[in-house]
Amino acid sequence: MLKNYVPPGCPMHMFVQKYMRLQFGRESDENYEEKRTRIGKPLMRANLAVERHASKIYTRAMFEQFGQILYESGAYQVQEVEKQKTYIAIHSDAERREKWCRVSYKVTMLDGGNEFECECGQFAHMGLLCSHVLKVLDFIRAKEILAKHIVKRCTKDATDVLPAHLAQYQKDKIRDGLGLEDRIADKGVVVNERIADAVVADQNDKVVGLAADIGENDSMSRTSNRLDGLLAPAKRKEMGRPTTSREKAPYEGLSKRTRFCMICHRQGHKRTTCPDRGDIPKQPRKSARCKNCGVEGHRRNNCNKAMELRLAGGM
Repeated sequence: MLKNYVPPGCPMHMFVQKYMRLQFGRESDENYEEKRTRIGKPLMRANLAVERHASKIYTRAMFEQFGQILYESGAYQVQEVEKQKTYIAIHSDAERREKWCRVSYKVTMLDGGNEFECECGQFAHMGLLCSHVLKVLDFIRAKEILAKHIVKRCTKDATDVLPAHLAQYQKDKIRDGLGLEDRIADKGVVVNERIADAVVADQNDKVVGLAADIGENDSMSRTSNRLDGLLAPAKRKEMGRPTTSREKAPYEGLSKRTRFCMICHRQGHKRTTCPDRGDIPKQPRKSARCKNCGVEGHRRNNCNKAMELRLAGGM
């Protein structure tokens, strides 16, 4: 990934600039894919129940790859070796395939039908089911992709990643339909019900512990709402007409070239003001030379030859 941005043997300051540009490019690509997933309409290839379920959970790019794999599954036929346990996916044109091509794959059902394992190992490699497992799912008339075969990095909720102390409120770890604030409030209602039960049972220690849980929930809700009223700082309008130049990103900033002294080779001053200059005489200034006649001692604005030419032209 860095090879496309950072040249080999670059200095550290250039590496930091290129790394910031890499982050900017990655965020731009992610925003583009999120917008494409949100606005674009999925294109169905087979109109199967599994495909409709995949269009709801996968991003647009991953769904396109899933559709290609689903199209390839149409070239296989399923043979049931052991019911609810072992299946074999055989290619329809097995006789016409090359000798080095594999034409049959063994698919095993695990955990009572909650997981499938294929000999090709495509799911472990890229996180998408292979065409052989999809053909078996169609054979057993499955309506959804199994939960164990849904990888979060391929779904629309791939960016739903919360800090460690809030990880329990992620969409994949709590029931659907509740936002972060609703989940925290829902937990507070449950704690209140437990406090009421503890008061009835006269359990003082349990009441104190549950009250502490409520305080933690209130602090978490206040923390989540702390930035609600925060506004952008007021920008002072400068005098004159507004500039047409855009605000450049940090990685586009160009620093001025550092100049060094020609005597001590240090920065911050020139050779004329160098403390190590000593008794070195200053170089004499060059005498003025006329650009009209080439004679030193005057300039072309007071050159006698130019004046003579003007007078001769007037006569």
